[in-house]
Amino acid sequence: MMFGLRLPPGRMAPGLARRAVHDLSPWSEADLPALELAVSELVSNCVQHANLLPSDTIDITVEDLGRAVRVEVADPGRAYDDAWAAWSRVGEDHVGDRSPVEHGFGLPIVNRTADRCGVRWDNGTVAWFEMALDALARGKE
Repeated sequence: MMFGLRLPPGRMAPGLARRAVHDLSPWSEADLPALELAVSELVSNCVQHANLLPSDTIDITVEDLGRAVRVEVADPGRAYDDAWAAWSRVGEDHVGDRSPVEHGFGLPIVNRTADRCGVRWDNGTVAWFEMALDALARGKE
């Protein structure tokens, strides 16, 4: 199963993404909080850091991989170099000398919540993560 969502940029986008994942997902209630959090953090990064124009969109793709889910959040890529630099610092202890207001904690949250995550260029910036799901709650062994 796979679904996509196109959101307008703006402060409502993270909440809309969270609700869409909740409403459209077949995953267990145990998996949803982490999944919703990670999706909303990536969308928040687009809103705050991607230099989006009102005519731009944030595109979200959610793919069921069986025992995991893959989420991709794409924007036009005007801030790709900054996104690459931010993702390269995710594993570092970079919080001490930077203000959370300026740099936030979104990517470290995604990094700790997801099993795999990163960013790539694909005619825009695509931040992504993969997260293992509760296979027993989904009826899998």
